[in-house]
Amino acid sequence: MDKQILWERKAHILSTHLNELVNRADFLNRKHGDRFEKTLLEERFGVETINIASNINKAWYKRSKRVREHVEYLFSLDCELIFLTLTFDDAVLKSTSPETRRKYVARWLKKASPVYVANVDYGETKGREHYHALVCSRISDSLADEWRKHCGNVNFKKIRKDEKSKKAVPRYISKLTNHAIKETANKGSRIIYSKTKKIDFSEVF
Repeated sequence: MDKQILWERKAHILSTHLNELVNRADFLNRKHGDRFEKTLLEERFGVETINIASNINKAWYKRSKRVREHVEYLFSLDCELIFLTLTFDDAVLKSTSPETRRKYVARWLKKASPVYVANVDYGETKGREHYHALVCSRISDSLADEWRKHCGNVNFKKIRKDEKSKKAVPRYISKLTNHAIKETANKGSRIIYSKTKKIDFSEVF
């Protein structure tokens, strides 16, 4: 299947919540030991479409697990956790591609923190592209100014290291990927990860 067509199919499945119906059918099938619910969906929407929806659910589970593990590692480190919002000004949005802007974010985060996780998001009103990231570092004024000078704006929010935040942050970052697939049917989205490093942050900071 053509990649463009595949992303359009995925976007339609997500926008109509068909993948949630498939997930529910899988649950009932496991519970009752048959494929009745799944077969009904296949008859209604086609086997190929249901297979795509199933693959979305499998990828979602793997992605969520990886994000959760990465965030849990961040919470385990002896450092200050910061939640970032990175935006782009009009000139950057007009003159660069989404992939280029993703590279800008990845390069800047690499300077900002040895450990991080980030993903793209889009404004609810105007669909304006921006990024959210969780980092384990104090962002220097010079680094923040570098982003503001070349890209747009950066906002900071300190994260409490409690169980509520530990559960909420990975769910939120994973949700952005789901949202991004809906909004950019021809591209999809990949979460940005650092290469996990075993660092004693109590000595670094």
